[in-house]
Amino acid sequence: MADPDLTHTGLLAAVAIGHHCPIKDGKGELYASQARLARWMHLAPSSTKTVRRAVRELEELGYLRPIGEQVDGNTLHFQLTVPRGVNDPRGSG
Repeated sequence: MADPDLTHTGLLAAVAIGHHCPIKDGKGELYASQARLARWMHLAPSSTKTVRRAVRELEELGYLRPIGEQVDGNTLHFQLTVPRGVNDPRGSG
């Protein structure tokens, strides 16, 4: 079951993060620049506003939690959580 509260952009970010970040037992870690996440989402590396909006959405829904202090405004460092009842965004196969 997909999270009904996710927008299309939030879902795109969740799938991209889930595909590129190791997830074990519903937990993982995201450490990437905004430009890299934009590329994972098949957006232009300069699409930082869209990336920030998607990350903020995932954070508000409980999928991402900041780790440590942000060194600069460009690097994303979050603990990734896939809540119970939500399918692994990488799919089954």
